[in-house]
Amino acid sequence: MAEQFNYSSVLAPYIRHLLDIKSSAGISAHRMKWILKEFDDFASSEHLSDPRITEEFIRRWRATRTADSDRTLYAKYSVWSQLTTMMSRCGCECFIPRLPKQPKPDFTPYIFSPEQMTAIFSAADECRLYDIRMGTALIATPSILRLLYSTGMRVSELLSIRNADLHLDEHYILLRKTKNGSERIVPIGEAMESVLRQYIGYRDRMPIKGLSDSNSHLFVKSDGTDISQGVVYTNFKKRYSTSAGFLILAITMAREYMTSGTPLPCTP
Repeated sequence: MAEQFNYSSVLAPYIRHLLDIKSSAGISAHRMKWILKEFDDFASSEHLSDPRITEEFIRRWRATRTADSDRTLYAKYSVWSQLTTMMSRCGCECFIPRLPKQPKPDFTPYIFSPEQMTAIFSAADECRLYDIRMGTALIATPSILRLLYSTGMRVSELLSIRNADLHLDEHYILLRKTKNGSERIVPIGEAMESVLRQYIGYRDRMPIKGLSDSNSHLFVKSDGTDISQGVVYTNFKKRYSTSAGFLILAITMAREYMTSGTPLPCTP
């Protein structure tokens, strides 16, 4: 286990066991690891010597979390519940805290109109470089925007796609690196397939070795290096004069499906 997740309190064996259960189910549980590290550090600071979680112990921990938001607290109480439930099943006498009331989301989505989406696609297609900049992601931007819109996948999921994950003849993409740690199959339509084939055709013309290797990333910069999430977010907000996140593209796509049965065409 990574050094930052070096659990050392009396809870450590149970924490590792819980993470092993998650791992065996194919769940990465990266956020849970950090939350459990917080619990482990608190147990050490409290000099907990017996693997027994009491209501008072939970109350003292809660008193230290003055800066946590309601959503963060809900997530941490969920991990406490899972850990104490597992410890109880292992014979440890533990208080299992009840989950607080789940906070209501305060997110108000902005939905792009068909005209705005058409303008975004057109702006991506018309972008040109005015100087020599080999580290640009401009070559992939039109395809990235269309794939985000047509599938609703996350930016991190999109950038993790490797050539071997792309199955154009079978009309799907295999996502191996997802938010929940489980693989997912994403179907794609003919228009999106055409966009991806066009992008791959231009990408593979670059005189860079290994671009088409099965283990290489699908989307790369002009110098063949990987594209970061920050670059995608920055380009979207700067070039298209919007502060909206990419979740808006997924919401817009869903709206188009519900209202017309089909999203905007993705073909350039």
